[in-house]
Amino acid sequence: MRILLVEDQTILRELLIARLLADYPACEVTEAIDLAGLSLIAASKPRFDLWIFDLELPDGNALEWIENWAKEQTSPKAIILSSSNEDRVLFRALHSNLPAFVHKDDGIEMLQLAIK
Repeated sequence: MRILLVEDQTILRELLIARLLADYPACEVTEAIDLAGLSLIAASKPRFDLWIFDLELPDGNALEWIENWAKEQTSPKAIILSSSNEDRVLFRALHSNLPAFVHKDDGIEMLQLAIK
């Protein structure tokens, strides 16, 4: 399984990668820490089995990028992982054609369920 993880917070990103590798030992995780890195990776048209997106990144909010990307996908396999509590952000995220939204206040079991 190939996973793209877009998360700017180093400790959270490293913990998520460690957990993903523990749960899925054969997986390959590619990292991006901002929109610029995400755009650079996406421009090469990679094939990922799962995309995990944080919304708030150092160079902007990824929601518009995600919405545009999701429109191009037949059945996007992606999870938004965010700490946002803003109603308008949550509404847009939930209507972005992505199958899962996990709040960072949820437990790890919620993320595991979303991955499955």
